[in-house]
Parts: sequence; C-alpha cells; structure tokens
Amino acid sequence: MDNHGYGNYICSSSNMSCGVKPMRNLSITTILVSALLLTSGCQTTSTATTAPGGPAGVSRASYSPFSDQADHLAELLKAGNFDDANRLVTEQDAFFKTAAPEAQALMAQLAGHFSARLAPELEGALPALKAAPAPRDVTAWRSLRQSVTRANAALASHDAIAVFKYPAFAMAQAAQVRAERDRIRAQFIPAAAEAWLAYPADKPFFEDYPFIVEAEDLMAADPGLLDRKLAGLDAQGLLGFADAHPRDLMGDAAWDRIGQRYVQARMNRGQTGIREMLAVATDAQRYGFKTDAVKDVGVVFSQVTSPTLLKGGHIDFALEVEQDLPFPLDTKGLDDALDSDAKLLIVFNIALAKASRKVRNLKHFDSTYLAGYSREPNPDWEMAKMNMMMAGSGTGQANANMMTFGGFGSIIGAMAASSNYEDAQNRMASTPQFIDIPVYQGYTFDEAQVEAKKVMTVNYYVIDKTRNTFYRSTFDVVENHDFRIAYRLHKNDENSEQHLSTRHSEKDVTDWEEAPATIKLSSLVDHYLANEKRAKPLASVTEVRKQIIQDRNVAVTAYRDKKPDEVMQDDPRFDSVVAIYQGGGGMGSGFYIGPDLVLTNWHVVEGSRFVEMKNKQKRETFGKVLVKDVRLDLAVVQVQDRGKPVRFYDRATLKLGDQAEVIGHPKRYLFSITRGVISAIRDLPSINIPGGGGKDVRYIQTDAPINGGNSGGPLFLDDKVIGVNTWKRIDQGVDGLNFSVHIDEVKTFLRENLPDYEITALRD
Repeated sequence: MDNHGYGNYICSSSNMSCGVKPMRNLSITTILVSALLLTSGCQTTSTATTAPGGPAGVSRASYSPFSDQADHLAELLKAGNFDDANRLVTEQDAFFKTAAPEAQALMAQLAGHFSARLAPELEGALPALKAAPAPRDVTAWRSLRQSVTRANAALASHDAIAVFKYPAFAMAQAAQVRAERDRIRAQFIPAAAEAWLAYPADKPFFEDYPFIVEAEDLMAADPGLLDRKLAGLDAQGLLGFADAHPRDLMGDAAWDRIGQRYVQARMNRGQTGIREMLAVATDAQRYGFKTDAVKDVGVVFSQVTSPTLLKGGHIDFALEVEQDLPFPLDTKGLDDALDSDAKLLIVFNIALAKASRKVRNLKHFDSTYLAGYSREPNPDWEMAKMNMMMAGSGTGQANANMMTFGGFGSIIGAMAASSNYEDAQNRMASTPQFIDIPVYQGYTFDEAQVEAKKVMTVNYYVIDKTRNTFYRSTFDVVENHDFRIAYRLHKNDENSEQHLSTRHSEKDVTDWEEAPATIKLSSLVDHYLANEKRAKPLASVTEVRKQIIQDRNVAVTAYRDKKPDEVMQDDPRFDSVVAIYQGGGGMGSGFYIGPDLVLTNWHVVEGSRFVEMKNKQKRETFGKVLVKDVRLDLAVVQVQDRGKPVRFYDRATLKLGDQAEVIGHPKRYLFSITRGVISAIRDLPSINIPGGGGKDVRYIQTDAPINGGNSGGPLFLDDKVIGVNTWKRIDQGVDGLNFSVHIDEVKTFLRENLPDYEITALRD
C-alpha cells in the first residue's frame, strides 16, 4: 500500500506501524486532529488462522479493534450462514476460547441453532440404548447394532460442531447418549470371544455384533480361539465359515489354518488318491486358500542324473518344473525324498540334454570405426593472433597520442587500448594452436543367422504313495530359437549400439543354451494320470533304485559309445575298485571284498544309508551300508551289482622299505595309481575320535601320496591288499606321511561284524 501523510505524521499501513516526526510550536487542537487522522490510517491487525490440514478457511486475512472475529461471527449468523460460522469458531479457537460476553452471546446463539437441529437425533437414539439387551440375547444384536450406529452418528455430528467443544455450550443429550453407549460397550466388548464361539459358523458375526471388534485382536488374545471355533466343522461347514469370515477379516495366518482344516476334512472322507487329492487342492485354491496351506498334497522332486554324464559335459542344460498346480513343491535327494511324507514323488533322470547350432546364412555389412586423429592448424588461433597484433598496434598509437597531446581524453584512450590488448592476449592464450580431426576407417562386420536347438530326453519315475505304485516313462523336451548374431564388430565402431540393437550377441545365444528347459507340473501329472493303470505295484524302494540305475547305465553306455576310444590301462586290480559318490559332490574310494560287498572308510559313507558307485567300466550301481566302525574308520556296503573281490595279504609280517601302491581317485582323477614305500607300522589314536574311543589303531605308514578321493581305497603289496587308505598329515612343511588301516585291524573288523557273509578276501 502507498504511504499516506497526515500533517506532520507519516503512517505506513503496509507494515502496520506508524512513525511520528515531532514538530515544535504545535497547538493542542492540531495534535488532536492529527491523532484522529493517524488512527484512521493506521490500524492494529490480527492475522487469521485456518484449521491445520483442512479446506480453505473462512477467516478474513486480518481483523482490527473496529472489526474483530466476534463482528465476523455476528455477520455470518445474521446471514444465516451457520456452517461457515461453525468453521470460523474452529479456525479462531484462540479468540473464542477467551471471548468477551458479547461474543459468548453470539456463540450461544450458534449453539442454539445446532442444538435444535441435533436434539431429535440424540433424543431418538437414547431410548433404544437404555433398553439394550444382554450380550447373550443374539436375536436382538442386529437391532442393537443399528441403535449403536445411530447413536455414534448423532455423537459424531455433535462433536463436529466447534461451539459444543466449549463446556458451557455442550448438549446434555449428547452426554446422556455417550454414557449409555459406553455402558453397553463395557458389557459387550469383554463378552465378544465367547459370543463368537456360540454364534453360527456360517453367519457374519463381526458384521452382526453390536460393537465393532477385530477378529485378529480376539485371536491374538486367545491363541486357541480359532481352533475351538472350527472344531467339529466338516468340509462344507468350513466353506460356510470362510464365506462369512473372508481373508481380509481373519488375516493370512488364520486363513491358512482354515485352508489346512478344509483339506484335512476332505481327506478324511477316504479320498486319498492323487486324482482325488488334485481335485481337493484345486478346489482349495478356487476357494481362495493359499497353495502352501494345502500341505497334505505335497509333491517332491528328486534329481538322480548320472554323475558321469554331468562331469563329462553330456548335460548342457538343466531341467526346471513350472509349478502350475496347487501343490506345495519341494526338491530333495533321493533318500530324503523316499523318506518324506509327500504323497507323490517324481524322480528325474536326464539321459540327454544337448544344445546345437546351425548357421544358415552369413551376411556382410559395411561400417566405419574411429581409427585415430590427425592434427591440423586451428583457424581460430590464427584469428586470435591477428586480433592481438591489431590490438597491440592500437595500444602503441594510443600511447603516442598521450605523449604528444596529453590531456584527460588521451589518457583514457591509452587505458582502453591497453585493456583491449590484454583481452586479445588472453583469447589467444586460451585458443589451441592445433586441433585433432577424427579419422574414420571403413570395415566390414558379419551377421550370422543361427538356428539354435535344445533337445532333452528325460526318464522319469512316479512313486504314488497313496496307491503304493511305481510308474516309469520318458519324455522329450525340444526348444528352438533363431538368432541374428553380429561377429567381428569393431570395438571403436561409433554405431555399435545401433548395430547391436537389432541383433544378438554371442552371450545371448550361450545364455539361452545354458538356461534350464521347463516342463509344467500339470503335464507330468496329467501324463501319469492318463497312464495310471500301467503303474506297477511298489514292492520296495530297492526296485525303484534298480530301475533308475539300469536307465542311467543305458544313458552312460550311449554316451560312451559316441566318445573316441579311450586307452584302457591293463591293470586287473582296477576291476575290484569302485568310485563312491558322497553327498554334496564329494568322492571316495572302495573295493570289493566279496561278490556283493565293498569295503571303504566310515568317513566316506558317514551318515548315509545308501551310496552310489561306479566301476572302471563306468557302470553305475548303488549299495546299502551294512556295518561301520567310527574308531577304525571302516564301513561295509552291500552292493547291487557284483564285482571282483580282492585278496588280503596273508603273511604275518610286512617288510619296511617294500614298495606299496595306492589305487583310488585323488581329486576326482578316477582310477589312479600312486606308489611309495612302507615307512613304518604305528599304533596311533583314531583319526575320527582322538583321545577317545578305546585303544589306538594300527596303521601302515607310507610315502605313497594319499589325497582327497583316495579315502577308502586299497593299499596293495603286489596283488594283495595290506591296508585301507585313510588319512595323511597336512601340517605345514610336512610331506610323505600317509596312513592306511593295517590289514590285521581290517580282518578283525570283518570277522566280528560279518560272520555270516561270504568275504572272499579273507580266504587263505
């Protein structure tokens, strides 16, 4: 606003302050008149405030002693604008809280208006509350809930009126309604849990109960409440309960428990077959129960592909199962899978998984790449040099004029010329004398049109524990993909991103080739169900293992026949030795001591019940652990495939310095021989339980290298076994200290633990 002058006073109404310049020789009249003029031009203001977060306020930008908030309220009441009057009281709470009697009268007028409007609602809600029934009277719940809802709405309307927040203006009817409602709530809320238990399961209790309670709060306060509520409900009853108690009301954990009970109820009808269980699981999913809640219909997968194929690079890519059925899905080793509670066990044995490429066409494309730079004179530098020379000439002329003519104008001219010269110097200094011009070289890159293919053959086995049957089948997976691959693309080609945007890279093809093939779970189950009648009775898991091993050997034979001939080492002792595969990818050794008995270390088989093996002819088999001794670190496995037994050393003594030979698979180098001399015979604490386990173990010490993979293999003296390779010292700076369990310990172990078995190696 403009400044206004009244006589000898200056008032700035823009900042609401008045400045006074005192003048001498003023009359009293002049001072009084001037003071009145000053008062009219300069007012004390109060800035309005609005309710935080609310809509645009109705308060004015400012109020004065001549027009304050009370005046504004009077205007709104006179105009009949009561809602805005209520908003004004809300926004100007600080003013009305300490209002003068005149303002109090206006507030009373406002309260009277709203009291007349709300009194019927409050008075109408009161009788029903006073006549409220006890919590056990289920038939009156709905009408009471309506009464409580009506009372809450009336109280909410009352509490929304700002003037009622001041005790002097609050409605007595509101206090009565609030007291009655709280009295009833104090009866109903504690009784909610028991009331829910008594209420019909298929009725929406939490909608019908007179007061709002949360299901999750009730169950948190009493963890066993839901189980008591669901007790005795059959499958149909559980569905009725679920309809009346949706997931968003019950919470995920409770909903899962309802789903589990539904599945159990369906199973208890005697529906135990895979076909029936599939229907149960599908229905459970359709009703909205989570898949992982259907735990009784689990499927377990096990992968038993031959280690020979995996290690030989015959398997280019893996297999994944897409979970598209409402079954919990798990993956386990074969032993764990057979021991699991799953109703359906599917075992995969990949016989073939090869990726191949065919290049159908090769096109050539011209492009350019940045080969380097050529250095050329910079025209801008030449121009800057010329400007500097001209500026220098001008400076010389200006200085000459100053010396000749003198005067202020000549001095100014000389100074300007000097400044121009400095600017020209700076421009020349910042301008490069030479510039680098990029040089591009033409070249040609290739685009190969590649047809890639992935072929997989899988033997799969289904063990149906619900019917105690075993089913074997084979399926093929074939995937094709076309690629346009850019080859010989120069790294400095500035358009390389554009070239690659419409083409693939070699990595794209490799990633596709190595990506797992996918088969849907539904297709496997459908195939099994379609051929369910062809399933055979499951006599024992041993029969399953035999079939798996037989199929694996067929695949290995096919693989070996395609490989170049190997140079077979002509050592007949190899026919008695096997490779033993440990869990987690480890490997140990063992050797036949009877037609179907293999001796190895305890630490090779450790906690396993079954172990897989492979002989020198690469035939795979498996065996069951019969006996083991942790102290001696010895174990015997009964094997399905028969083998050639070794012969034990039968003399009383061993001669130090004689040459002994270790046969095994050090660091997975299969069927290796290492040699050394017999260094000593020593009685030492057990390697597995040092300081315990009874007396010392007798070992043969040699300097024949024993490494990981040799454990459990034979130590030969000529063609007789004199020990079982077990451990070596690996201290820093130590070499050639290797130990095998002495043949005497081995014989005692076998005679004590396997008296009824044919142990060919013990024959003299």
